[in-house]
Amino acid sequence: MTPDDFGVVGYAITAITFLDVVSDLGVGPALIYHTEDEKTSSTAFWLGLLFGFVMLLYRLGSSALCRHLFRDVRVVSVTRALSFIFPLNALGSTHESVMYKNWLLDVW
Repeated sequence: MTPDDFGVVGYAITAITFLDVVSDLGVGPALIYHTEDEKTSSTAFWLGLLFGFVMLLYRLGSSALCRHLFRDVRVVSVTRALSFIFPLNALGSTHESVMYKNWLLDVW
């Protein structure tokens, strides 16, 4: 890879990280706070997965905006490829929160 290619990946990561702040909707901390319930965990999982796919579709649709923002055509395809991180992260975020909660209960 050339140094110019690293810049394109940096642009794409910047665009993805900007939306990563709101990707979990605060469901993880809510699961840690509330008591253990199968229905709550299930709802959190499906809500997170749904929002992950919404973020994926949003970023796929708005990736052309990155071309104008960063003035580089190559950033569109890299941003679209990195957009699949949203549903993939959503698959494990609920499980991670429940595991972290159980760890906290063991420690305290």
